[in-house]
Amino acid sequence: MPRCSKIAPTLQLAAGSFRAWRRLYKGAEFSGDYALLGVLHQRLETQRAAFRTGGRWAQVDGRYVDIAKEIVRPDSRLAYSQRTRDYLRRRTWRNLRRLALAGTADEPDWLRLAMGVLLAADDSEAGTAGQQRESRWTPEPRSWHTGPYSRWLVLMQLLHRHDPEWEAQRGGLQWRRSTPLPTQRLNRTEAWPERWDRHPQALLQLMQQSRCAAVHAFAARALQDNKPFCDALEPPAVWRLLASTWEDTARFALAIARQRITAGEPALPWLPAMLGSPLAEARTLALEYIGQDPGLYSQQVDLLLMLLTSADAEVRRASRLLLQAAAPNLSTLDALATELLAWLSACDAAQPALDAICENVQWALQGLLRTAAAKAPLNRLLALFDHASPDVVRTAAEWLLLHPASVQGLPVSVLTRLLQSDDERLRGAGVRLFTSLPDATLVNQPELFAAFCSSPMPAVRAAVAPRLAQLLPAHPEFAAALMPLLRDELFRAEAAEGVFDSLLQWLCGPLAEHTRRGEPAVTLRLLEARSKGAQRLGAWLLPQQDAQGFDVLQTASLGLVDTAAARRWAMDQLASNPERTLSNLGDALRIFDSRWDDARDWARQWFGSQSGASQWTPALLVRLCDHKDAGAQRLGRELLTTHFDVTDVTTYMLQLSQHPSAGMQLFVTNWLASAASRNADVLARLEPYFLSVLSQANRGRLAKARVMEFLAAQAAHSEDIARIVARVFARQAVTGAITERAQYVAGLRSIQEAFPQLDNPLQTAPVRSIAPRRSPPPSSSALTGGPAA
Repeated sequence: MPRCSKIAPTLQLAAGSFRAWRRLYKGAEFSGDYALLGVLHQRLETQRAAFRTGGRWAQVDGRYVDIAKEIVRPDSRLAYSQRTRDYLRRRTWRNLRRLALAGTADEPDWLRLAMGVLLAADDSEAGTAGQQRESRWTPEPRSWHTGPYSRWLVLMQLLHRHDPEWEAQRGGLQWRRSTPLPTQRLNRTEAWPERWDRHPQALLQLMQQSRCAAVHAFAARALQDNKPFCDALEPPAVWRLLASTWEDTARFALAIARQRITAGEPALPWLPAMLGSPLAEARTLALEYIGQDPGLYSQQVDLLLMLLTSADAEVRRASRLLLQAAAPNLSTLDALATELLAWLSACDAAQPALDAICENVQWALQGLLRTAAAKAPLNRLLALFDHASPDVVRTAAEWLLLHPASVQGLPVSVLTRLLQSDDERLRGAGVRLFTSLPDATLVNQPELFAAFCSSPMPAVRAAVAPRLAQLLPAHPEFAAALMPLLRDELFRAEAAEGVFDSLLQWLCGPLAEHTRRGEPAVTLRLLEARSKGAQRLGAWLLPQQDAQGFDVLQTASLGLVDTAAARRWAMDQLASNPERTLSNLGDALRIFDSRWDDARDWARQWFGSQSGASQWTPALLVRLCDHKDAGAQRLGRELLTTHFDVTDVTTYMLQLSQHPSAGMQLFVTNWLASAASRNADVLARLEPYFLSVLSQANRGRLAKARVMEFLAAQAAHSEDIARIVARVFARQAVTGAITERAQYVAGLRSIQEAFPQLDNPLQTAPVRSIAPRRSPPPSSSALTGGPAA
């Protein structure tokens, strides 16, 4: 039943599938398929019962059901009770005992069933060792120890049936002992030891295939007593046991190896298996044998390769001593270099401790194998750069640097892939290879140097620094090309802490001469940037540049930057050359746009002191008055009063009337009479201003009173003006505040009386007189008091 053997380990013992599982169990038992029967029994040992027999209720799908009613339904959702589980587990054990009691005739069947059960045991399904106290009262409290397999009935019966330390409970369903679990199996306590002695090949098979530590311990201990069989084992079989990850099996094989070497066999054939064993004791013994005759073993290329590429740190340390012993033999070193190249090509990227192994190989290549490494075939060496492991690629890079062809034989595509890799180790290898290129090649790659200098990894920046410092003094054209690339990196977000510091060290150090040659516009751009690195470079560069190279607009713009030193420099330059500043007064006013108080305060003070200058034009005054800064508005109104010209009053009026500020609107009312009196065109253009002032709710009372008074007076001069005023008053009478509507209605009434022919939204409703209701006259009887009684 090969297909059944595949699904049996995962087949669930649950309603719907348990009936098929039970038939499969009985079929394997009847047909003598004891390997399948062992797998099915292991499911019984590891899967808990669905419900306990004897109770009334069981939980199914989150709800409790009556067991007696549910179990008899054709589509019952209950199966595999605790009683059924215990019965089937005991049944397997009874079959084993029955076959054992039948004599030697049934011994092959007994062996197959025992092997099936033991080979199906798996430590991944085992429990954990524990300790529990005696539940019953005793004069002296007792504690019991349980093991990982204490609830596996058949396995415990097979392995510990004659162990006096173990006590079986509930007919062998549970096991416990009063002493702690031993670390090694010292005595043979299994059931039917004489039968196992007749089948040592089965014990060997258990050590080769079992996945259970207890089974390995049992098989190793039982096989120790079969000395003729152990002596007859071929060395390859023992070597495979040495490679086992199960300690008891590996220790059993190590005892055989030690015995045979002590008996006179040469140790060399056994050393690879011992060095590759997971058992530390085996590796230590192998190193002892090597230390007894290093001259002999240093000539063994395969042994040297195994030592150099071992996952064990102690073995790798020993490889360095043995390699030094092999130094006089150049042919051995050449062969070792070739084998190392083949090993690196074939190694798996998931190899344990591959990073440490590659470091050890690099040590050997840079030391005793340097000459041999230079003879390696270039094509095979370049093929290592396609390896999946970054550690192997890094080793290939170090090896290539030792080769006569050096980096010149490396394809550009490979170098580019290394430099652009997300892996830090590959990028580091790429930098090492890149910096090893000739000067003539490197000076044509300023973009790559810029990428290295701005790398977020300090190791990459440190690796490229010495080579770059060597190139810059001898190649000024290269330095001139590199400087703007590094400067542009400062405008970007800092990739990692320390990147800006590194870039500034280059720009303000070896590249300082080229950095100073930048245009004033570049310095301004640096200072205006959001990046702190760019601002720091701009602050360093500004004092070293000619102030005359900045025009007034650029100088005033420096008053807006975040760097305080740059703002002070701008203010000093504007104040030190007043003629130049005032001749470009429009550009100089740019400093009022600064969000910094120190720049705005200085601007109000200095420009206020220049109030008598002739460069103040109406447009500049209006610009100041129209500024968003309140201090600039105040300064503008002061200067406007100083430079007031009647001929420009209309210009001031029309421009300043558009300002939304209440203070500026009030300021404009001072010029209404002189700028707009009896001028219908000007009043029509000021209509939005009138509506804006009059529509203010609960503020601007003085400005509204002035505008209303001015408009009411102007309406009497002409019909055109009256039409404009009527539109304003009519809108405000509908939308204005209730407390002010009477004034608008009165104004409309005056316009209607002065210009009756003018369309006026105000209409006079006729007044209808309604006589008051009078009570009827009293009757005579009421006056006389009514009829006589």
